[in-house]
Amino acid sequence: MTVPPAPGQGVLERATTAFRRGALREALIEYDVVLGGLQGREAPALRGTALLGRALVNQLLGDHPAALSDAVAALAEWRAAPADWVARALIGMAAALEADSPGIAAEYWQVAAQLAGRGDDPRLPALIAGLRGVRALETGATDAARAHLVEAERLARGAGDDGTTARALVNIARLDLDAGRRREAGRTIAEALSLSTTGPHVEAAAGVLLDLAAAAGGAEAALYLEQVLVLGSAVDSSMRERALTALAGIARDRGDLPEAMRLAADAVATLRAAGDATAVVQAMHDIGVIALEAGDDGAEDQLIESMAGARRHGLPALAASLSRALALVASRRGDHLRALGYAEQAADFAAGPGDREACAVTLARVAVEAERWHRFDIAIVAHKGAAEIYANLDRSDISAAETTAAEKARILAAADREREASVQTGLEIARKITER
Repeated sequence: MTVPPAPGQGVLERATTAFRRGALREALIEYDVVLGGLQGREAPALRGTALLGRALVNQLLGDHPAALSDAVAALAEWRAAPADWVARALIGMAAALEADSPGIAAEYWQVAAQLAGRGDDPRLPALIAGLRGVRALETGATDAARAHLVEAERLARGAGDDGTTARALVNIARLDLDAGRRREAGRTIAEALSLSTTGPHVEAAAGVLLDLAAAAGGAEAALYLEQVLVLGSAVDSSMRERALTALAGIARDRGDLPEAMRLAADAVATLRAAGDATAVVQAMHDIGVIALEAGDDGAEDQLIESMAGARRHGLPALAASLSRALALVASRRGDHLRALGYAEQAADFAAGPGDREACAVTLARVAVEAERWHRFDIAIVAHKGAAEIYANLDRSDISAAETTAAEKARILAAADREREASVQTGLEIARKITER
């Protein structure tokens, strides 16, 4: 036996959820349960909402007489309900209808706005206009979205509601940015954050700032990214990490590698605090690469630690990148056998064509460095490995060049062996002469 839920605003949740996901028969049963739990004249606002919901379901199911009867009953109930409450109920209905019946939804929005204008809460009309703007933005109706959001800003300012004003401004900034009006977007975001730095709009503002930074680049980007950091705990840790990582990249581009490493380390600390182990591994990779460029003695340790994490969390693309970096580290210090091992390991991890080509480039670089040290045995294997990868990528010209390089290394190796044999023969003759 179904037990009716207790009276109260939460009783409509199951019915509304079923309605929104299109389970109309289930929604009809739930609305019946709601109405069965609200006897007589009890909670007229809730009864009116449930009746209207059931009317909509019956309309969609094709039972027009039942739909009309429920709609009339809903209006009768709502005569005893506060206008603000009815407006809020209609907002829920409008939102539920938006996807499948936008025309009907628009009528509900309009009635909700009219009722809100007659209610006691001066903030509600602005909230409704803002919600309509966000809905229009989500569906790509940018002109309608801007009109609603501008109206929301005007109404919210008139009501002294800084939070709703700021939310409207953030969404207007998003529209400006998407339309290529970067400067206008930047000014609007600054105005929104000057009104309020708390509330749900702050995270949305941080998202706009990050996108502004990506579009701007350079010093202008750094200003936007620093604004994200100023927001502190009001923004999600992933956004803070994105800002720190981007700032590290900017510092790296201008040659300030110590600052780049400091910012990258802050990004890792942020991710560790958030418990995002996979992102920590990726950030450790970035620190290792920056440390490598800076000539930091700890670069290899950073890369090896990140490699362990990449293996542990099953991140082959990252493992390939780390293996390539470690190959170059080993090659530079003259450990050519280890360099070859890392380069071949990178090729094993590589997945996409771009990744595999990067591995071929690394093998070729290892080969050239080995040749410089007369380690032709290593160079031959590395050149052949690069040639094979290029051949599989249908880069026959480069594959042929690497094959030729391997053959030259083989000839040089043979010449080296002959020279060594000649030297040994000379030494033997010299010893015999000195022994006489």
